[in-house]
Amino acid sequence: MSRLPARLLVPPLALLRSASRFLRSAASKRFPAAPRSILILHSMLLGDSLMLFALLRKARDLYPDARIFLTVQKPLLDLFASRPCGVEVIEFNPKRFDTVRAVLRAGPFDLAIIPAENHLTWLARAAGARHIVGFSGDVPDRKNWMLDTAVDLPASPMALGDLFLTLLPGPDPAPFQPGDWPFPAQTPSSSLPPDSVVFHIASTQATRQWPAQNWLELGRRLRARGFQPHWSLGPGEERLLDEHDPDREFPILMLRFAPMWHALSQARLLVSIDTSMVHLARLAGTPSVVLHGPTHPSLFGGGRFWQNPPSLPVVIDDVPCRDDGKVFRRPVAWARICTRGLDRCPNPYCIRRLSVDQVEQAINQLIKASDSHV
Repeated sequence: MSRLPARLLVPPLALLRSASRFLRSAASKRFPAAPRSILILHSMLLGDSLMLFALLRKARDLYPDARIFLTVQKPLLDLFASRPCGVEVIEFNPKRFDTVRAVLRAGPFDLAIIPAENHLTWLARAAGARHIVGFSGDVPDRKNWMLDTAVDLPASPMALGDLFLTLLPGPDPAPFQPGDWPFPAQTPSSSLPPDSVVFHIASTQATRQWPAQNWLELGRRLRARGFQPHWSLGPGEERLLDEHDPDREFPILMLRFAPMWHALSQARLLVSIDTSMVHLARLAGTPSVVLHGPTHPSLFGGGRFWQNPPSLPVVIDDVPCRDDGKVFRRPVAWARICTRGLDRCPNPYCIRRLSVDQVEQAINQLIKASDSHV
């Protein structure tokens, strides 16, 4: 797949649209008071896409009669089939010109919101967006040329879902409640027995992975207490089981996103490294214990909007090498994250120092808190 056709078409079209805007009155360029069509344009993957529901809810609360369009990548379409907040989904992959063309054809829009990288402001303008909002400070600066409203990233720590809310002025929505995002269409999946605990062990970033022997020890402890651990893996990750569970002591869940949502809704809780599976558990209403290594819950936790269902982080705070300090490639002093790979960090102690006892203690605390709300 090539980006060349889009790169040849989008910039000239965006410049042409900008030239026509230059001739309009200043009043027509202001932030629209009552937009009738809104585009939320991004190409993020599962986790960040689910966190965007906070922004989607705010847009719907502020503009109940507007048509709201949201771009999502093809693997996520099933999750959005239930049209949360009445959203109209546009499949989008910047490497596929047919999906770029679909965005262009869906316009024009009164308002476009760019929640991540600002190179997509050019596509928004080419699609006829009259006013474009995004975060300031993207590099190089030409990415920001099409912005009409540039929102500074906050000066103090803020969870990602809450951070997205700052792109729209006005009151923030109430915290998420399970059921706010309707279940996608029922898909066949195995039902989980009572007291199932799902272990999500895989990550595309190797430095996030908790040692295999720790997972197996935790599973055996929980099984001895009457819980039923299940491994959760994605396609192509079966090799991890040879290291984590060579004797196949626990059953395996290897499901696509929508069936996994249904499976998680039946589980007692999720134990996971910090991956998109945590956000899927929130939609399912499933409590989670989250193991943070290179990431920190100040940015990647639930925050105010995603405070339900309960989620407990297990994290070592004093890790000086969480010092990359960037959010969507913009420097942010308070952002505690490390993006080094195993080539630069062969012993990621931020995750390896988390003990089985610490994780089991968090599980006990979460179960006690969940039971008290039943």
